[in-house]
Amino acid sequence: MRYRPLFLFALTAVLLAACSGDSDNDKKSAAEKITSQVAEKAVQQIQAPLDKARKSAAATEEHNQRVKDSSN
Repeated sequence: MRYRPLFLFALTAVLLAACSGDSDNDKKSAAEKITSQVAEKAVQQIQAPLDKARKSAAATEEHNQRVKDSSN
């Protein structure tokens, strides 16, 4: 029984904190989520060719190093 008022106070504080959001923020967050998803997809589409080019350059450099080492 001693902890009941403390529990009720904590429960009330949690419920108030959870309900304190604005509905405008919900609309903004939905738009921000869509924007974030589109931006992430665009970044992935740009990064994919760059990653392939980096891998190709590394493979070419490795090949050139092997040719150089084998000729010595």
